[in-house]
Amino acid sequence: MSLTRVTTSVISSNVITSDLLQNSIIQARHIQPGTITTDLFEESANAVAVEIRVNANLDIVQSNVNTLTTGVNTVTDNVDAVQTNVYANFTTVTGYIDDVQDNVVAAEANVAVNVTNINQVSSNIEIVSSNLNGVIDGSVPFTGPVTMQDTLTVQGNLIVVGAQVDLGIGSAQIDDATLLLAANTPADQGLPVDSGILINRGANANVFFGFATYGDHIDFIFTDAPADNTAHFPIAYIDVHANSFGSDATHSAEFVGFGHANESNTGMYFLEDGVVRFSANAFQSTNVTSRGLEANAVYSSGIELRANDYVTYFRLNSNLDVVSSNVESVSINLQANVTQITANLNSTTDNINTITDNVNIVQDNVTALTGGATLLVPFTNVNSALGTSNVFFIGTDCANDSNVLVVTLDGIRQHPTIDWIGNYSNDTVQFVDATIPSGTTVSITSLAP
Repeated sequence: MSLTRVTTSVISSNVITSDLLQNSIIQARHIQPGTITTDLFEESANAVAVEIRVNANLDIVQSNVNTLTTGVNTVTDNVDAVQTNVYANFTTVTGYIDDVQDNVVAAEANVAVNVTNINQVSSNIEIVSSNLNGVIDGSVPFTGPVTMQDTLTVQGNLIVVGAQVDLGIGSAQIDDATLLLAANTPADQGLPVDSGILINRGANANVFFGFATYGDHIDFIFTDAPADNTAHFPIAYIDVHANSFGSDATHSAEFVGFGHANESNTGMYFLEDGVVRFSANAFQSTNVTSRGLEANAVYSSGIELRANDYVTYFRLNSNLDVVSSNVESVSINLQANVTQITANLNSTTDNINTITDNVNIVQDNVTALTGGATLLVPFTNVNSALGTSNVFFIGTDCANDSNVLVVTLDGIRQHPTIDWIGNYSNDTVQFVDATIPSGTTVSITSLAP
């Protein structure tokens, strides 16, 4: 018989030999149970070899188990460390959560407070808005101090009704051309207090320049009056420096244009006639005209010298002590007066010469008339100078200087060739001065046919 179920892939070659098989081992094409035992196998296939291989495999497995055990222990340690860290982190996170919860509670409390504050601010805003509307429409006055840290621009009028305005600035610019003080003075009343500018000079007396009500005039004074005084009386007067000063008023010997503040009747004054007048204790003393000095006062002990309608006075004092103490001054004055007298005498001589010339002209005319000549009639032409020319018309046809009898300026006779020259081609008189002051009366008397 033959085996049909065992192949070489199941049993290796030469593993089972015929001598190793017991009788009746194979029945009905099957190997009977228990017939093949390990002792029947070759050494390579017996249990010892298998055991050796199994043990080797077990050693490998054990080594792997040991390695695996070590790895498991490491993993366990790591797991323990992770658990420890997880617990510690959990504790920390729990603390953080508790802090967050506390913060949330505090934030909720702050929110409640803020809500209360917001409600209060909202209420205050409503009040401020109402007050602002009242301030804008003028029904509610604005009160309380305000500090402005930046530029304040007022588009409308700024009206300050307080007692004082302090401007802590280095300089101030006012665009308006006119600065009005005491603007609240009623139109139907006078100014009850002084009005002007007060300059604080620290340790020195203050300076005030403005209108003084006590004297009804403008003062430039040093004063110790404070800023809130209604009157500023002078400690002393201030020197005023300027290019020129004009006085426009009705002045007289009793009220001079320039004089001491307490002596209004002593000083210098002017009328609109080009004459400078001097007054002493309300008595006119000396005038200055375009021709020189003119003394008008008459003294009880004076000497009057007249020449060409100008008067010069010498005041002789009977007090010998005064004369003795003023000999040098009198001598100087006498010398000046002698010079003036000499000039006046020269002028008188010129006038006499002019009169002689005129007498000769009259005599010539009489002679001519006697011989049947044309009768010459005096003619006077009066002009008022405009201050732009020195030439004036005679008013009639003249042949030469002989026809011009008298030429005067404001009644003062002018000398021919010295003060004026006749231009008979156009019948005019031209003065030596470049222009004659405006308003001067120019009178020319001539003989016309």
